[in-house]
Amino acid sequence: MSNRRSYLGPRGFAYLFAAATAGIFLLAAWSRHSLIGLDVWLYGEVEISTGFLALTFAALALVRFRGTGDRLPLVLSCGFVIIGITLISSSFVTFHSPAPDLNATPRDPMTWVIACTVVGVLMVVALYVERRLPMSRYPAREIAVALCLVLVLTMALSGTHRWLPVGFVVHSDGLFPRPGNLFPVLLFSIATIGYYRRLDYAHSAFDHSLYLMTGLSVGSCLAASQSERPLDGPFALGVGLQFASYAVLLTGALLDNVELFEHVRRLAASDPLTGLANYRRLIDALGGEIERTKRTGRPFSLLLFDLDGLKRTNDE
Repeated sequence: MSNRRSYLGPRGFAYLFAAATAGIFLLAAWSRHSLIGLDVWLYGEVEISTGFLALTFAALALVRFRGTGDRLPLVLSCGFVIIGITLISSSFVTFHSPAPDLNATPRDPMTWVIACTVVGVLMVVALYVERRLPMSRYPAREIAVALCLVLVLTMALSGTHRWLPVGFVVHSDGLFPRPGNLFPVLLFSIATIGYYRRLDYAHSAFDHSLYLMTGLSVGSCLAASQSERPLDGPFALGVGLQFASYAVLLTGALLDNVELFEHVRRLAASDPLTGLANYRRLIDALGGEIERTKRTGRPFSLLLFDLDGLKRTNDE
């Protein structure tokens, strides 16, 4: 991954980003006049699935923070806990709600605006925190403080959205029927650029998933901005892209944990300086050979030899 710039430089990234967002915008604009949409029950199922993805990622990010002390996964973990709880709790409300009236004046779903805005803010804040205050000295204390801040932010956003006039949120005849979704688009665009530049020095699956997640979130909010009716085609596209972005993020975190465990296993069985197998690896190999000898009855040999000057080689 270290030669990423050789095949996708800043100009190539800009072209790809512009082409992808334009394609999603055109697809969402076309679906405004189609009969494609979400069933209210399907929307509830997608919400609860997305919420569980968010909570699972939050747990993995918290484990990463406890192991590394890096504040970036701490910020993301606390935020996705709130997002997961919000989505899961709102899905129960959806399951108990009647089907939406397609002729009624539409309004942004509360959970959608809150979730997208909070995630967008946190993705940008995480970049700033990593640059200014990258490492933590008191993990437990910082987890409690960060969780309280995110709770306050979520409540503030919920109250603000509740008091917005309907005409401000929805303009059925405009280029963007739901302009409230454009603010998360701006946040995720900034985050996408930031996480793309971050790949210059961070190359793990977790880091790549952050970049892909923010890019998909731009398309998700942009598609939702074209929604004219509850659960119509553009909103269905936005919900699908949001689910995909969380799935990508969780996959990256899982792959990163696999790589981390494999790295720890190699460190436990090899010398960090020379890369040669250490005493623990010798014991494991001998145990395996002894078990093989018991099964097959075939003997094995152990050869011991001494290398002159090995200490001087290691010191150099």
